[in-house]
Amino acid sequence: SVYVSDDARRRGVGRLLYQELLSLLGQQGLRSIFAGIALPNAPSVALHEAMGFEPAGVYKQAGFKLGAWWDVGWWRLGLTDSSEPPTAPIPYPEVFSRSRLVP
Repeated sequence: SVYVSDDARRRGVGRLLYQELLSLLGQQGLRSIFAGIALPNAPSVALHEAMGFEPAGVYKQAGFKLGAWWDVGWWRLGLTDSSEPPTAPIPYPEVFSRSRLVP
């Protein structure tokens, strides 16, 4: 989960976090990622769809928070179009050690 402070919203922080995350997940060899969003949540839906996620379905009254039942929407983003069989994901420490974040 990623939550952005109220005073940092609408400044591109969520987009920057997602860009880095998607890059790392792609380097690890993952094929798809999924996002679960308690609904309604128009800003989160807008961010995910702007990042290329597509609606995948809704679980009705699947989450209980703040004293109420909430629907949980699911969005999917494909990271590759390959039809090749999957390989084992590259461990994060290995990807991280090769990234631009390490001197």
